[in-house]
Amino acid sequence: MRKNSLHSLPLTSRGVSSFKFSQELIEETIQCFREENTEDISPETANEYLNSLSGFFLALADNPSPHPKDENGDV
Repeated sequence: MRKNSLHSLPLTSRGVSSFKFSQELIEETIQCFREENTEDISPETANEYLNSLSGFFLALADNPSPHPKDENGDV
C-alpha cells in the first residue's frame, strides 16, 4: 500500500506557480525518492514536488519569522 506523501496532492490544489527545473534536478529528485522512500515517481510527479517546495520556500521568504532572542535581547 502506498503511503501518503506531499507529492500525492495535485499541484493545482496547492496553488503553486509552475517553475522550470533542469532535467538533471528532476532525475536527482526521482533518485532521492527511490533511495530514501523506496518509491518510484514519474518525472511529472518529481516536477510537481519541486514546484511545491519552491512555493513553500517563497512563502517563507515573504513572511520571515523573527529570530529568537536570548535573555539579553541579542539574536
